[in-house]
Parts: sequence; C-alpha cells; structure tokens
Amino acid sequence: MKLDDKEQNEPWNYRGSTYYGSAQEYFSGQPGEPPKGVRADRKTVFFCLLFLVLHEGLQLVPFVGRLMDMLPDTPYRGALMQLLWYAAMSVPLVLIVRKFLARDIRHALSLKKSGRKYLGTAFVCVLVGNLAVNLLLSFLGDYLPDVGNMNQEAIDAIIGAGAVFAVPAVCIFAPVLEELIFRVGLYGLLRGGAGAPKLRVVLAVAVSAVLFCLYHVWFYAIATGQPLYLLYGLQYLAASVGLAVLYEKSGSIVLPMLLHAIINTISTVAGLSSNLRM
Repeated sequence: MKLDDKEQNEPWNYRGSTYYGSAQEYFSGQPGEPPKGVRADRKTVFFCLLFLVLHEGLQLVPFVGRLMDMLPDTPYRGALMQLLWYAAMSVPLVLIVRKFLARDIRHALSLKKSGRKYLGTAFVCVLVGNLAVNLLLSFLGDYLPDVGNMNQEAIDAIIGAGAVFAVPAVCIFAPVLEELIFRVGLYGLLRGGAGAPKLRVVLAVAVSAVLFCLYHVWFYAIATGQPLYLLYGLQYLAASVGLAVLYEKSGSIVLPMLLHAIINTISTVAGLSSNLRM
C-alpha cells in the first residue's frame, strides 16, 4: 500500500514498516530478517515523559519533603530515602509500560551476539569518553568551582552510610527509571518514529544528552550559586551519548538499562572502596 506524503512524514506513523503480529517489531522489509527493534508508541512515550516531570517536580513539593522527614533519623536515612524515592517512581512506570518492556525484552534476547557487540562497544566508548572528559576538566581546573562534583560526592556519602539501601537504588532502580524517562521518553519524543531522518536522530541524541547531563548537576549549581558548576555535567556526557546511541543501534532499551547498571555498579564499588580506605 502506497502512503501519501502526510503519512510518510508523520513521526509517530509505523505503517511504513512491517509489523510482527502485535509486538510492533519492525523489519527491513525482507521476509525472514530479524527485527530491527521495538519502538515505543505515543502512550508509552507520554507516560515516560510524565514520570520525568513527576521525578523532578515532586521533589520541590513541600508535602513530599515532610513525608521524607518522617523517616527515622539514622545514619542510613539518606540511602533509605533514595531507595524509596526511586522505587516509588520506577515500579509504577514499569507496570504502566510493561507490554512495551515485554516486547523489548524479547527483541533484546533475539539479538544474541550482535547485542553483546553493541553493549561491549558502547561500554568501551563510554570509558574512553569519560577519560577524555576528565582530562579536559583537569585542564580547566583553575576555572572550576572548588566544590567538586557534589552529585557524585552525595552519592558516595549515601552509599557509605547505608549501602544495603543505596546499592539497589543506584544500581537497579535508577538505571531502569532514568532509561525509561530519558531514552524512551525524552529521546523517543525528539527522535520520532520509524523512518526518522538521520539529522533528527543526531539532534535527538545531542539534545537528550545535554539534558541528561544537566539533570545531574542543575540543583547543585543553583544551591551553590555557581553557574560554572554546570561544567561538571560533562562527566555524564559520554554515558548519555553512549546510552542513546546504544538504544538507537540496538533497538532495545534493555541494553542501555544494563549498561547504565554496569556503569553505576562500577562507580558504587569505587565509592565503597574509597570509604573502606578512609
């Protein structure tokens, strides 16, 4: 069936690709070829974006702060707060988009060797990118605030005070939530559906990566009154680009979730080791 120009240019239109039953996995058009990926529909993208707004906005609501204040005043309170918050955000969202995730998991399993190749390549690129960024920040050290990366320092402190709560929050719930809201939601909105032009894909990667970087540091820049603190967001640039490209190339959000969890686990182990040496 021939599509008119309006249908072909509609970013959320998937009729230009062949459906595989109800799984919405699209093929290149040749029978027998493996599926290229599972694209989130408008409903899934909407709920992921909604939880992005909730995740950031509810933290500014005084009532939520008062609820958190009801937790026991113990050394591990911060870690427990992190666990409860990320669980409260990620579990409902996963339940809402469970059909999309079920299709995506099936697709991820179908990738086999190519999936491992995508994951390994992205991991190496993120490591190299992080090294380059850290060298750049070291070169710019005279111009950066002396406070360091307060976001990472806060995470390290929380892990040191209550690893039993912080580890699942940082290594499980955070990767799941952040990949859904940033890659499926934000990147998915910016990219559009199947058949998006390459320029739009590149812009979607760039914009979503910048916003992911700012997401980690904007609060501290405001709290310290130091705009230059935003430069520490560069430490998340390699990961944010790598995760978006991995999602684009593999067609699966499961692989970015796994890579995100690996990165956070490495950072967590490094933080725990540092605390033990102190």
